[in-house]
Amino acid sequence: MNKPSWIVAAMFSFGLIACGKSENAPEDALKVKQAGDQVTYETSGNDGQKVTITASEKGVDLPADFPKDVPIIKEGVVRASMSEGNQLIVQVSWKGNINEAIKFYESEMKSHQWTIESRFSTTDMSMISAKKKGRQSTVTVTPDENDQVVIQIILVQDQDE
Repeated sequence: MNKPSWIVAAMFSFGLIACGKSENAPEDALKVKQAGDQVTYETSGNDGQKVTITASEKGVDLPADFPKDVPIIKEGVVRASMSEGNQLIVQVSWKGNINEAIKFYESEMKSHQWTIESRFSTTDMSMISAKKKGRQSTVTVTPDENDQVVIQIILVQDQDE
């Protein structure tokens, strides 16, 4: 499986799991668009919400509704994005190390008035969870096979907001 497909499959699987879905949308409901190495998948989740996943090794645009108060690390390349209803997920590749990336996100999230609720680190992964005005964010940083790190940002808007 090529890298964009692997990224999209992983994000799609994660999105289904995170939303508590146990069934996939009908296969004929999946729309696939390809432009160069960028692939966009559109479908509907079981709850009828539109699901859009875009991936490219060269980089993709952030979703139009990606909040301005969630930073993307300088020189990071957004390789994949997923949106469904109240949830956004982006994956960013960056030429740096886990500690530098997580320090950046913790500092920047705080400077944008996010409250850091939890931190977790091992030698191979770091994660922070933050909350701000009805929104929850989780930033996870892991190494990849190209001596870079993968930063996954998950944003969820409370249903009541």
